Amino acid sequence: MSNPYFGMHGCWERGTRFEQIARDILEREGYETQKSTREDDIYAHVDFWAIGKDGRAYGFDAKARKSLARGNPAQDEWTFVEWQNTEGFPGWLVQGCDILCFERLEDIILVKREALLEFCKKRTDFNLHVDRASNAEYCVYSRPNRRDLISMFRFEDLDIPYRRFSK
Repeated sequence: MSNPYFGMHGCWERGTRFEQIARDILEREGYETQKSTREDDIYAHVDFWAIGKDGRAYGFDAKARKSLARGNPAQDEWTFVEWQNTEGFPGWLVQGCDILCFERLEDIILVKREALLEFCKKRTDFNLHVDRASNAEYCVYSRPNRRDLISMFRFEDLDIPYRRFSK
């Protein structure tokens, strides 16, 4: 199977590794999980499904730890969100899964996508465009010759409900 991210600075490998870690943690916490279909992954931004305590299946999108700039170590203070993908279509923050699962060194953070979307909308200055992704703290960045639009938020600033599970 061909994947456009395969071989791109290890992004695909890190993401795939974290998907399994997230599933293992949720299963340890008593949830039943199942890998998503390729179509779910591509079109619905769902890496895996988990059955909630209410018996409903929730779609999860797992986001591995990120560095702020290529070549730097991964960090836990800030993380990126995608408003638009490289084709200019709505990004994973805007539509898709039910729950986003962010990796950190010692834990994972689970947040409802729609709640995070509202949090980011309130805090992001869409009129402030920066020239580097590492400067996209509550403002926006787009790569040259691409139609993506990303920004960052700080985990410490979250004032919406979220769950944290230790690794």
